[in-house]
Order: sequence, then structure tokens, then C-alpha cells
Amino acid sequence: MKRRFTPAAIPILLLGGAPGFILPEPAPTADPAMTGRPAPTADPAPNGALSQTPEDVEAVRAYLLEAFERQRQLDMAYAAAMPDSAWRWAPNADVRDFAEQIAHITHDFFQPWRENGGPSADSTAYLNDRAVMIVQLEEGWDWAIERYGGMSAEDLAAVVPMFTGQRLPQWREATYWIEHAQWTRGSVVPYLRAHGVAPPNIRFFTTG
Repeated sequence: MKRRFTPAAIPILLLGGAPGFILPEPAPTADPAMTGRPAPTADPAPNGALSQTPEDVEAVRAYLLEAFERQRQLDMAYAAAMPDSAWRWAPNADVRDFAEQIAHITHDFFQPWRENGGPSADSTAYLNDRAVMIVQLEEGWDWAIERYGGMSAEDLAAVVPMFTGQRLPQWREATYWIEHAQWTRGSVVPYLRAHGVAPPNIRFFTTG
């Protein structure tokens, strides 16, 4: 039987994760000549969920916790890199300024944290004060680490609704946060360079 890597497996496999995240090749249509390629078929588990062993689930958890710590380190480095004079700078009036972009990484996307005593409801408390922002970024990633570090294996693998309307394993929410953090952080590189600041080096792996 041919085997293929699924998109869900890519973040795990790129970082040396579990090779068990593979699914059988979909069966071809009765008449492949009609389309020139096999038709998509339903996943063997509901709504894109993977058939996961306990070892698979723990491999996912280990990846998430390592990646969360790496994101924390990067956030601290980026927040510290911008000069005070450009902390609220934006290239034009129609986009977020630097502080708003940094806050967007955790404040806007860690919805359960935000709804349960997370960041200050008064955005001026962190947008206008770098020290407060750094504390809240730390708290945000601490919350993510505690959430996924303490989640049961069953809950981590459980299929739940995503904000997109899809139903996916709970851990996919966390991979989205990681991808979104990297994407948003990358978007402020021109902000830094516009002020003569070299962006901090990306960390592909957490070092001791």
C-alpha cells in the first residue's frame, strides 16, 4: 500500500517528529480518466482527525510545548529590538503599528486566555508600555504551555470545532497559533529595517 504524508503531519515531521502521522493513499475513482486524477475521498477518521496512538499524541504534545517556548523567546527578542521612538510606528495609517502587531500574536488569537482573565482589557496598558507588553506576552505563552501541557491525551486528540467551522483534533488549534505567530512576526521585519534594526534571528529549535 502506498503511504503519504498529510498536511497535518508537516509541522511535526519538519521538526523531527513522529513518522506515524501518515494515512493510506486515497482509493482512485472508478473512472480516473474522467478527471485525470483520483477523486478525494473521506478521511478514515472523522473530519480530518488522525488515527493516533498514545505515542503519537505525546509526540504532538512535545512538539507543541517546544514550539511554544521557542515562540516566547522570539517574541521577547522582537519586542526588545524596536527603539522606543518607533514602538508605535506604522508604515501608514491603514495598518497596525509595531506594538499592535506584536500584541496581535497572542492577545488577539489566544481567545480562551483572553476570555478567562488573560491580557488587560485596556489596550493602552500594554500598547504604550513595552515592559507591560513583555510581561503579557510571557503570560500568554505560559498559558498556552499550561493549557496543552496539562490537557489529557484524550482531549488533545478530540475532534472539536475550529473558528473556521471545520472540526479537527484539538491540537490543530495550537499548530495554527504557532503558524500565525511566525507569520505575524515576519510581517514586522520591514518595520524594524525601516528604523535600521536587523531583525532577531529566527530559532528553528529551542536550545538549552
